[in-house]
Parts: sequence; C-alpha cells; structure tokens
Amino acid sequence: MSVEKQNIIDYISEESGKKVLSISDHLQWGSASHLYMLQEKINMYLSAIENGQLTTYYPHATNGFLISLYLKYEPDEQGVAFLCNVKDFLNDLGHDFRYTVLA
Repeated sequence: MSVEKQNIIDYISEESGKKVLSISDHLQWGSASHLYMLQEKINMYLSAIENGQLTTYYPHATNGFLISLYLKYEPDEQGVAFLCNVKDFLNDLGHDFRYTVLA
C-alpha cells in the first residue's frame, strides 16, 4: 500500500491502547501533487475515524487513534511546515500524529 492508494488504510496496529493507522509514503518532496495526495490520504483516515467506521471494527481502541506516517525521503521545508500543520490540526481534534523518516 502507499500514499497513492487513496481509499485504502495502509496498515492498522495497536500501541498503548491506541489504534495506529499507518501511511507509507515513498514519494520525493517538492511537488504540490505529493502534498495533495498526502492531504487526501490523511483526510480519508480522519473520515474513517470520525464516522465511526473504525470504532465499529476496533471497539477496544480505548485510547483513541494515532496516524503514523512513514517517509522514504526527508521532507523539504514546505513538507515540514505541512506536517506540523497536520499534527496541530489532528491534535486539536483529539488525535495524535507522527512521522518517521526511514533510513
């Protein structure tokens, strides 16, 4: 799975009582289309959380949800700003967000 598959949750796992919804991103930074794809994927995950779809399948996720983004490439300046905005936005909604650059 990847960021390009817009209607699929890439991976679901559990960590400290939270359901972790992971996104795999193998794309280079620097294009508006990449940011758009990433935004749409995150929006789809958020929709699945907020419409109750995931709590129906995973009622034991007692500590909420974490969206975890795994990156192949280090984000550029615009990417870092975007990811910080995503984190703030999701935190305001009561969800967690993190990203990791895989070496």
